[in-house]
Amino acid sequence: MDDAGYVAEVTDRYVYAVVKRLHPSQREDIERELRGLIEDMLQQKSETPARGDIDAVLTELGRPSALADRYRDARKHLIGPDYFDTYMLVLRIVLIAVFFGMALAITISCFVDPPPGAGETILRYASIVTALFQVFAFITIAFALAERYGRRPAPGDDWSIADLEPVPGGKTVIKKWEPIVGIVFSALALILFNFAPQLIGVHVPGNAPPVIPLFNMEAYRGALWLIDLAIGVGVVKEIARLLAGRYTLKLAIATAVLNVVSLVVVLLIFTDPNLWNPQFAESVKAIGALNIPAGFDLAYYLGIAGKVVIGLFVFGTFVDTVSALYKGLKHEDDGAFNALVRKTKGHAS
Repeated sequence: MDDAGYVAEVTDRYVYAVVKRLHPSQREDIERELRGLIEDMLQQKSETPARGDIDAVLTELGRPSALADRYRDARKHLIGPDYFDTYMLVLRIVLIAVFFGMALAITISCFVDPPPGAGETILRYASIVTALFQVFAFITIAFALAERYGRRPAPGDDWSIADLEPVPGGKTVIKKWEPIVGIVFSALALILFNFAPQLIGVHVPGNAPPVIPLFNMEAYRGALWLIDLAIGVGVVKEIARLLAGRYTLKLAIATAVLNVVSLVVVLLIFTDPNLWNPQFAESVKAIGALNIPAGFDLAYYLGIAGKVVIGLFVFGTFVDTVSALYKGLKHEDDGAFNALVRKTKGHAS
């Protein structure tokens, strides 16, 4: 890479590192202003800027996060400006999904298992408020932890040109809707398992009870915290993808670790024979809800189906982990860039 290419590459990385931390309405104007400032500072050093000139200019401007703070007059926040726009986007989408998802689930449960009175009906719908507060707290805590532990070092700390991440583009970008869809489905799963587990089973209108539960509810209540943990790990993974915004080796390693944790938890939950309703197959056959032929061993085939589902989950987790590592390694070009920076510093010295 010649001097002109190096200057352009480093400038693009620096400008991107600054403006990505700003509100979208500010980015275009500040990018134009910052590029003009860098160009003026370079012209003061040389008519044909070299690698050492751009390094000196950007070092003088300082850490990108500190410069972004000056542009937005930053203050301390629970969810800082780096993540606030993404936090609000996720929060709005998930709260809306949870509200409508719970309203639908409760309405269905009222038809399937009618409450004894108006008071019980009101209590069922009031649980929506509790769920919304729980989702709000969970998402806020997740982003607060990302803000606390995921940020760059403080503005006063030393930094290097080699710290500048590539400007994402093309296949390196993770489209925002992908992790958001994952978060929404995780939130809906959280609703189903926590507030409407009685809907998981075979529905038989007019039967008493109207739903033959798939789970042994006593064992299910004991395993609920593990189910919530597995869903929570999935949400953390999607939030990490959303905040990263592009495929990197660090994101790939984090994805692999979270996938292993999720897999272990899921296997602990669903390989426990006590979790399943031992009378499920007999109850389904007894009421003739599924027109099962005589002599058909439903319990045996349900056991096989359960093993197939677990196998598919294991396979899907393996594919997701390998895919994340492949994309992270394929699109990780910081090593070559850092080598170039070290070479430039060597020439300068």
